[in-house]
Amino acid sequence: DDKLTWKEEMFHGEWIPGSTAGGCGQPNKEKYWTNPQYLVRLNFIDDDDNENLCTMIIALMQKETRQRRLRGLEGEDYVQFRVFKTKVLVQQEFLHDDEYHELNVIYY
Repeated sequence: DDKLTWKEEMFHGEWIPGSTAGGCGQPNKEKYWTNPQYLVRLNFIDDDDNENLCTMIIALMQKETRQRRLRGLEGEDYVQFRVFKTKVLVQQEFLHDDEYHELNVIYY
């Protein structure tokens, strides 16, 4: 169907202990905001239905899992992500600790 148009966007990040590894938010909520964050804007609604929504597919990939297993380490880490709905005009790429209480978790 030539009505469907998809845009692909890729973000690269990593969890570095003491820097960008803020954990899951429990029990250390004050460090959660240091996890990698990516601002995604959904600007266009789907034109194949009347729901007035925009479809977004999220995929996570862990790199170098084979090399880790060969070194005798656990291949994959437990990974969790959350999608937050922000205010329409959010301009900054990263939110800080005091801003998370204003967000609505829409996917956990």
